[in-house]
Amino acid sequence: MPPRPHVKRETKFEYTDKSTGKSLKFRPAADELVATFDESKPLEGLQALRKLDTGAVYAALPGAGFAVFRTTNMSAAAASLDATKPVANSLPVMIDDEGLRRYFLPDEFTVQFAENVSEDKAEDILQSQGASLRRKQRTPGYYTAGVPDGAGLFETIVAMSKRSEVLFAEPSEFGLDDALDAPPRQAAEAHVHAPETEQIDELARLWNLEPEAVQPYAFDLEGVEEAEDVLALPSDPHFGRLWGLHNTGQNVNGTVGSIDADIDAPQAWIHETGRKHVVVAVIDTGCDLDHPDLKTNILPRGSEDWDFADGADKEPWDSGSHGTHVAGTVAARRNGEGVVGVAYGCWVMPLRVNLTSGMNQNRADAINYVAAQAMKYKSSRRYVINCSWKMSGDHAGVRNAIKNAVSKNVVVVFAAGNANQNIDITPQYPAVYPEVMAVAATDQRDRRATFSNYGKKVDIAAPGVNIYSTVPDNTYGFNDGTSMASPHVAGVAALVWSKNPDLTNADVRTCVESSVDDIDPKNPGFGGLLGKGRLNALKAILNVPPRILPVKLLASYKFPQPNAGSSTGLTYVARFPLGILGMRPVLLFLTQKAGSERIHFLNPATGGVLGSVDPAGNDTIGSLAWDGSAILAANVTVGAGSINRINPFNGAQIGSIPAPPGRGEGLEVVGSRVYYSTIATIFELHAGTGAVLRSFPAPEGQCRALTFGRGLLFSAHSSAGRIVVFNPTTMSMRGIVLAPGGGTNQAEGVAFDSEHRILYVANQSENMIHVLRVGGV
Repeated sequence: MPPRPHVKRETKFEYTDKSTGKSLKFRPAADELVATFDESKPLEGLQALRKLDTGAVYAALPGAGFAVFRTTNMSAAAASLDATKPVANSLPVMIDDEGLRRYFLPDEFTVQFAENVSEDKAEDILQSQGASLRRKQRTPGYYTAGVPDGAGLFETIVAMSKRSEVLFAEPSEFGLDDALDAPPRQAAEAHVHAPETEQIDELARLWNLEPEAVQPYAFDLEGVEEAEDVLALPSDPHFGRLWGLHNTGQNVNGTVGSIDADIDAPQAWIHETGRKHVVVAVIDTGCDLDHPDLKTNILPRGSEDWDFADGADKEPWDSGSHGTHVAGTVAARRNGEGVVGVAYGCWVMPLRVNLTSGMNQNRADAINYVAAQAMKYKSSRRYVINCSWKMSGDHAGVRNAIKNAVSKNVVVVFAAGNANQNIDITPQYPAVYPEVMAVAATDQRDRRATFSNYGKKVDIAAPGVNIYSTVPDNTYGFNDGTSMASPHVAGVAALVWSKNPDLTNADVRTCVESSVDDIDPKNPGFGGLLGKGRLNALKAILNVPPRILPVKLLASYKFPQPNAGSSTGLTYVARFPLGILGMRPVLLFLTQKAGSERIHFLNPATGGVLGSVDPAGNDTIGSLAWDGSAILAANVTVGAGSINRINPFNGAQIGSIPAPPGRGEGLEVVGSRVYYSTIATIFELHAGTGAVLRSFPAPEGQCRALTFGRGLLFSAHSSAGRIVVFNPTTMSMRGIVLAPGGGTNQAEGVAFDSEHRILYVANQSENMIHVLRVGGV
């Protein structure tokens, strides 16, 4: 590190932020200065400052060569600092035009060069300006440089900003105590009510539907929010303390909550628990990498450097406990010990920054690092960033890093702050940036936490009082703050992206922010100032647009005879008796044709006919299945209302069970159950008696064929060419398969080979069977 230059004192404290064109003016504070000294002799510099006044050094980072000096006599303090060795320079703390205190180093600035400026060219420019290279930041083209000897900080920034190669230049800035936890408790204040937000319209945009089509599906959760006694609650022993995930009105840390003042996490976990293609980057104080509730959910680091706090090694060990606590709320394991995180099936990537007295440019580096990872793994991973911290003011480096991350399809979540202030009036950075999700905090009764910031620039609220989570040394503890609320939101964003990785980051935001519980009635005076409402994981998951599942077309072949009726039956049998050919895979196929209906046994790979049988007395078959020894057939007109067993060798009917009235268009045997479709309704029947065990509406209003495999039902909406794939137990949708071909009867028959994930689709309009390998199942 080169020695610090000696810079001149300035009287004009202003420059223009080149990235926004905004003119920035500052005035000196009357009670604080920032002093710098030689980093090679940090203790000498700190001791020299303390000799001036033992109680005057408010904060210091000796290794980075600076300290904050408090005084009641600025001119005398400045003169004393100038005469004190090894103090290099001093500068009053600056007050910006928003009234915020800014901690600038007097002899350093940062500069971001344009993408087309090479490293050599950038360093030549700095040298030509007389600016020493103090630190090459991790972000390409981003540097911390020394003010030229004898020059002033602000005049240097003005000069650098005039160069065409420079995107922006600004002071080298640090923050003090920026972690947003453990705030003081303060009384709430009343404020003007704001209009309700338009949640339904946002969901309509996401789904590309009219608002009236969204409302019933998105918000009618009757029967979905199961009673506690049927929920599979985690066995982790401290789960009862996690009221933010599941609030039964229990007493947590001396406070009794309100039933359901929570994010409905257990109900959401019925549908999604998180997947490893989603990574939540926790940019914070680091993490206890060996914590038993976190260790196996931490993304393998490899040789990457995750310590952005200028640490001696690459490992992001927690410098306190804040980052470990936040990481636990995001994704602590569901492992029968300790606690459980919101998205316990996802990866956590802890990136360490200094939140006590760290440099903003290092935080920008961490955000840009995630953006780079998102591009590197854009085909296989999705990234969410959680930042439970604040800054002293608007910072071009961090602002542009956030914009960069969002442009790379990253979701960025920030805590809204703990100052009990309206951030529309007194901005809390970075929470007020429109690119981020700003999170306010609520308590166990759905009331605004007394410390939580608020305002129209808050996007959403989440639990943030008496939050129990992981802390270092394999232990656990309570904490308060919007710091604790933010990771709840990041976790739900991760669940949404787990459910459908094809969504954009904007889609994820819309889904999370539009799927909330209205808490305005519980917060008089704060209507519309706590975001769109309090986070609800279940609603968010149920409002995830269905994923179009990836498929690969393996083959297509013609029907063995053309259709001349209304229906086609198709089913896959892994081991079917073919006489002298033995047991082998076949497709059972029938398409209606008056006078010549036959059940064909097809080679699944080629469509070649291996045999056939005439199903005697069953002349309007609409669906087929196999029960292990006989073919099951359901009719659509004559003979409808029963499921008949057919001898596979001679076609004779050898038995039947009753079925609900209507066209038998879909049929599948799953153990002791039969799934049976009459187009608008799917029934679950007892395979031996035909008794109706339950029924439910066909997805998207129509099921003309169905099949089952890998725990999933495939329900064909034939006229739309969409095959809905869902879990029939939880009713959680896995996605949509788009049927190949065209016409109005694109999926009159479907069959699934579970072992090989191959779906067979009978397109009756084209008299073709298409063979697809399906991903995501």
